[in-house]
Amino acid sequence: MNFPKILTAASAILLASGTVAFALYGAGSQQDPLISLSYVSDTYTNDVLKQIENQAKTSLDTTQTNLESKLSEISSDEALEQKLVIETAAALGLNTNARASLSNSFSNGTKLQLAKTTEICLTSGSANIASGELINVTTGKIVSSGSALVRNQLYLSPSASNVIKLTSPAKVDISGNYTEISGTNPSYTAQYTYYADALNDLGLFSGSTSGYELERASTRTEGLVMLLRLLGEENRALNYKGSHPFSDVPSWADRYVAYAYEKGYTSGIGNGLFGSQNTLTLNDYMTFLLRALEYSDKNGDFTWADSANYAVNIGILTQSEMQTIKNRNVFYRDDLVYASYKALFANCKNETFKLSDKLISSGVFTQTEFTLVQKNLS
Repeated sequence: MNFPKILTAASAILLASGTVAFALYGAGSQQDPLISLSYVSDTYTNDVLKQIENQAKTSLDTTQTNLESKLSEISSDEALEQKLVIETAAALGLNTNARASLSNSFSNGTKLQLAKTTEICLTSGSANIASGELINVTTGKIVSSGSALVRNQLYLSPSASNVIKLTSPAKVDISGNYTEISGTNPSYTAQYTYYADALNDLGLFSGSTSGYELERASTRTEGLVMLLRLLGEENRALNYKGSHPFSDVPSWADRYVAYAYEKGYTSGIGNGLFGSQNTLTLNDYMTFLLRALEYSDKNGDFTWADSANYAVNIGILTQSEMQTIKNRNVFYRDDLVYASYKALFANCKNETFKLSDKLISSGVFTQTEFTLVQKNLS
């Protein structure tokens, strides 16, 4: 708000009214009437007051317009906070363009050592800070070593030698100097990073503490957690107070396994073991997906041995995709995110609605969020 201009306008109005009053006071006398009393009372005074009122209204309208313009520039506290962070970073000599300029693709395990003032934006995949700390310009927070980078947020390196590590195949926009330390060359290269991004945006896939890790085999525990998310029951699982009889369940998965055991989704592998770190097979996960779609192997809708073929019949996988997985005899986390995304478009048993419709009605994600991830993928 421009207070000097407002005060100037108000002063002008008051001076105008004061001048008029003075003129009326000294306009004449009974001996030498320049203006009749009735004219002053009935006509001139009314005209002057109307002019003053119009001038005041014009000044207030202008002030309101200026105020609304300022408010539209800063529409929220978050925008103001971000603006302040960028201005502060600029004062420190850091480069704070809205987005970095050069887009680069990196393999899983690649490390990037960032020079001072280098800015980065992770646009696909997963990464974390291996050493040092970065400024998240988008949120205005300092992000320390070990933290995961959030996609589509802008980070600045405030000093030399900060290192980020790509924990999946990734695309990163970079502006500034950096040194690339090549990652490992795994026997399998992830193909479905964008599907992992989509599931992550929908709250269905969060990766591990090391990122997406799409190029390693899935575990039974990871498959079970994914099942509960696709059933729309993750929150219920996390709040479940019961127990399970297994001795090999990691603490982070304890609530998931206890809930799934109580619901009858799993009974373990025997001898008091759940098989937490056992490799998840193609048939294991297709069984999970079919259950999420309300098919029942207990009621004879399908069998574990035939679950992959059944998944092909209802459109989760193509025949070629199923055969590729069988030939390599490893069900990667990359396969898990791809099949999970495809399952969102499959109809539930004997229903016209899809799994995605079921999850939307359950409040797992919104139609707007689902439409957006489809748009991003296309």
